[in-house]
Amino acid sequence: MGFQKKVNSTQALGSAGRISKAIHSYLNTFQAIAGDDKVSVGCFVQKGDKEGEVKGTTGVAVNSKVLGVVVKDHYLSSEIATYTYKSGDNVTILNAGNIFIEAKSEAKIGQYVHIAKANGALSFEDTIDTSGSTKVYTGFRVSKGETPYTSKAIIEITTANA
Repeated sequence: MGFQKKVNSTQALGSAGRISKAIHSYLNTFQAIAGDDKVSVGCFVQKGDKEGEVKGTTGVAVNSKVLGVVVKDHYLSSEIATYTYKSGDNVTILNAGNIFIEAKSEAKIGQYVHIAKANGALSFEDTIDTSGSTKVYTGFRVSKGETPYTSKAIIEITTANA
């Protein structure tokens, strides 16, 4: 049995894909079917090719409406320790409320969450990009972050006041 080698002085905010009952308790989720193997817990999804289907936005071009964030609502059994759904699996999507995601770039409280159309990369901006030429506004805003910021930090995003 191994011994714990690292101890954090503060507890993590949450885990990616977990719904947060923060400032307001309103939330809305809906059921969908994973349309590709890019649908993973805590990641944004876009409208799929078929009715009721969603596709992941991570690492791919975003060419349809961003629908929300995939909720971590049950255990996924797989050969590798990831929370990626297989095409055809049932998924729960949060499109209103508070949820935790993983940020790979700096995110400050109050910033708006955007997704790059070219590659699905998340960005956090002080204003909403209304042009829609290179990125899509998700409808979410950063509500909690980690201080000091570290790469691959867990942050909370919300649709309240977004």
